[in-house]
Amino acid sequence: MTDTESQPTRPPSAEEVGALRAARSSTDWIPTVNALLEQGVSKAAIADALEMDRIALHRSLGGV
Repeated sequence: MTDTESQPTRPPSAEEVGALRAARSSTDWIPTVNALLEQGVSKAAIADALEMDRIALHRSLGGV
């Protein structure tokens, strides 16, 4: 378990969802996702906000 997985998570705010969706349409969206993970937003909540499959998000972030 990583540090971010052991910390309590929260859903992204409306502003963060907007930033995620805007970043997703560009090639520079992974740093935005990583910043939210560091702030305690869960991968599941990010995937939901991006309307993306959670496994695809995990793989996009370098997971196997």
